Amino acid sequence: MTVLHTWAIAGGAAAVALPLIIHWLTRPRPKRMPLSTVRFVREVVQQRRTSQRLRDLIILACRVAAVLLLAWAFARPFIGASHPSAGAESSDAIRIVVLDTSQSMGATLRGVQLFEEARGAAAGHLSYSPGLSANLIFGSAQPRAVFERASGNFGAMRDELNKAQPLPQQLNVEATINLAADMLARSAGPSARRELIIISDFQRSSWSAADFQGLPKNTAIKFESVAPRELIENVGVLRVSTQKRVAQDREFLLEVEIGNYSSAARQVQVDVSIGDATWRLEGACAKGVKSTLSKELMLRSAGWQPGLAKLVEIDDALASDNQRPFVIEVSPSPKFALITRLPARLPPNSSHYLERALSPTKTPHSADRIVRIDPQNIDQLALGSAELIVLNRPGRLSQGSIELLVSLLRRGRGLLYVASDAADAGNLKLLAEAAGPSLKLPVEFLPPDAAQARRELVLMDVKRDQPPFSVFGGDVPAISALKFAGMLASRPVSGGLKEEISASYSDQTAALVISRCVNGNIAVLNADLAQSDLAGSVAFVPLVGEIVDLLVGSRRSEEALVCGERAAIELPPDAGLAGDLVIESSVETESTGQLVDQRGAVLWMWNSAGQPGVYQIKRKSAAGAGAIHALATAPPAGESELSYLDASVLTGRLAGGRSASYAAVGDQQQDKDFAWSWLLMGCAAVMLLEIITLRVFRT
Repeated sequence: MTVLHTWAIAGGAAAVALPLIIHWLTRPRPKRMPLSTVRFVREVVQQRRTSQRLRDLIILACRVAAVLLLAWAFARPFIGASHPSAGAESSDAIRIVVLDTSQSMGATLRGVQLFEEARGAAAGHLSYSPGLSANLIFGSAQPRAVFERASGNFGAMRDELNKAQPLPQQLNVEATINLAADMLARSAGPSARRELIIISDFQRSSWSAADFQGLPKNTAIKFESVAPRELIENVGVLRVSTQKRVAQDREFLLEVEIGNYSSAARQVQVDVSIGDATWRLEGACAKGVKSTLSKELMLRSAGWQPGLAKLVEIDDALASDNQRPFVIEVSPSPKFALITRLPARLPPNSSHYLERALSPTKTPHSADRIVRIDPQNIDQLALGSAELIVLNRPGRLSQGSIELLVSLLRRGRGLLYVASDAADAGNLKLLAEAAGPSLKLPVEFLPPDAAQARRELVLMDVKRDQPPFSVFGGDVPAISALKFAGMLASRPVSGGLKEEISASYSDQTAALVISRCVNGNIAVLNADLAQSDLAGSVAFVPLVGEIVDLLVGSRRSEEALVCGERAAIELPPDAGLAGDLVIESSVETESTGQLVDQRGAVLWMWNSAGQPGVYQIKRKSAAGAGAIHALATAPPAGESELSYLDASVLTGRLAGGRSASYAAVGDQQQDKDFAWSWLLMGCAAVMLLEIITLRVFRT
């Protein structure tokens, strides 16, 4: 027999003194009575004294028994705890108990947490036995043992067991088994009995690839499962992300992935908070699969924005996956340099259409986003400060201007060239020659043939599943119906990548080309916007927006770091020195990692990612300023699917021919964990006996 709470026994032993003290204080005292018939009085007193002594002894025994039974019930005794190697000849044994502390162990069924059942099962294996040494391993992303070697200090192991809780982490099965194998090999003699007891829910996502080949060959394995027989209903937030770079004052698509691991479809509501704003996403989630809810959002503030996606009014087994923190880096509104000879005044021309597409919404920042530059007098300072350079009808560019554009392109600037006349063909040829091998356009653009009418052309061979056309989804046919005119001719270049041609016209002329030059990207849109239907269609603004995203950058919301995992993140080059920075956390956690100067950069080192939340790095000297970097930590998405391995898989394929047995903790608890209920019934019985005794011996 073993007990779960030894403190209750000590408390009960101390409480036994209470009825003894009460009995001594309330015992009857003799009184002197002036009577003449002393003989008759003595007989009556003797009879009453005998009766009272019997009554007092019965009451005292009942009270002592009630206290002892109550204390024993609180101690939670387990009857008949068995071990995998019971009956073995050797008296020396080493036992390693592995307790799964991953997030799935926090699931509840009928108000009882799986981990509490596992805790009781583990306690049954951590009791003293002659010749037995043991150790307790908590399985998580980075497994931890109570002692470095097997020990006979069962009290310390049980104390650690009582403090343990499930963690928002995934079980690293391989590391856990390797740690147990190392202890079994180092701590036991050649003739000692080796026992490995694993107490877990044996979640399919973690245990399906388990390998026990590293264990000593004479190890007896016992799998004790707390997994329920029926399906546990659970819904969780698995992922929060954006499809593209998030820019200030510009709409973006936020996606929230929901896993519905239930027996029926559910209508799900998710509240998404970013900064001080909150939005609600709603949708139906089919049973047993992942579903994605999405919503168009716009953020007014630039910089790192902390967020939280939270399920609303959900009733499921695992509460820890009902919300998920995340961060989004919102880029400042990009600045554009528009190099054109065309005037900004009405009537509208192609440069006017481009200006409206580059800044489609009126915001406080939109007035300063676009700078018009005269191609004959290029302002290098204005050009250098722009994130995207747009050329439209610039005329013939000088060699100096061409070399400046190539230099900026190589350093990471984006370049969008809307080409339509002979001068544009000459400029593109000069750009390719100045860039040399670093720029290899798939086609060579040629001046249009005056004898050939280039009107009423339509788009063909559109790569609809890739940016920029993927933004339209299944509505690409509407773009294919647009009519184009006034474009350049083109011919393939030997060695050019055909994949860089995103769309062509019906006469096989390249319509949109996107290529890379060292650190920058260049896009050539071959069309006269003033003569084509594109600028007047609803597709123009989103198409230009997608091209801008491809050229400027592709920063997205940072994927959350999985809790418990190791990480090393390099901070931006302008972060400064580690000593000038501080890490702030939105949650209480044991570790936020450390900042280390290494080879001219600052590394954010994390041996074990902390509790789910948002972590931001800020400068010590800039109180109230925004973060220079941020990330979120979140539970592993795989822990939300509460499906479990069958016993035959564990004892068969995964055991690899070793001696293995399987038991369901629920069945064992039914057989072993019944003593406390009988003890409480016994306590009630002796209290009832005390009442009956008082009634029978009443005076």
